[in-house]
Amino acid sequence: MKQKKLLQFLIKILDAFKADHIQILNIKNFFMTDYIIISEGTSSKHIYAIGENIKYKIKYFNYQGLCIEGFTKNTDWILIHIEYITIHIMLKKAREYYNLSNIKGLDITNSFFKKKK
Repeated sequence: MKQKKLLQFLIKILDAFKADHIQILNIKNFFMTDYIIISEGTSSKHIYAIGENIKYKIKYFNYQGLCIEGFTKNTDWILIHIEYITIHIMLKKAREYYNLSNIKGLDITNSFFKKKK
């Protein structure tokens, strides 16, 4: 998949599975990834289900470059890395504690934020 199509595909999955407060950070030339997607789930089961569906759909479309960390049913944070896109699916308390969107020196002027409906 092309990078923009993959990004749109991942956002659709997050939206379909009711991820909250989706934020896309365009950080090209800053880290080893081009985009960071940060989103919230309402419970450990919820973030696990979102991660499970991303994993399933990426494998279904025969995409091989998938790496997942923290993928357990009792987690408060799942990290998924696909090509040049890193996805953080977190509980609200973890997101507030780690505050990834305010990393020192990170210019988030090219970010997109989708609030809960």
